[in-house]
Amino acid sequence: MHDVGIKTCALTMCGNIGETYETINDTVALLREIGVMDIGTIGKVWVLPGTKLHGYCQRKKMITEDYWLGPEEVFVFREGWTEKDQGLWHGAICIKKFINKEGEYTDVRPK
Repeated sequence: MHDVGIKTCALTMCGNIGETYETINDTVALLREIGVMDIGTIGKVWVLPGTKLHGYCQRKKMITEDYWLGPEEVFVFREGWTEKDQGLWHGAICIKKFINKEGEYTDVRPK
């Protein structure tokens, strides 16, 4: 598509159930392989009432119905990783570089 002047853009998200540094590196590898030119957005996973993820979070005691009575507009899903991890993951996707568990970006995929 690049050779005919079509610019490509990816709309991504990170933080799904089971997300790890390895799956983020899978995303980076795909973005590189297909030659995405721009990252339009990197979304977080929002938990919304009535969804399967909402039910999952309730079963895991991550959220109660009282949450929706508070000031927050959304509940951001986070399980097994930290906000710092997610920030590093966003950075890796944005600059299309691989990331190791020490939080270092690289052009070579970690083993």
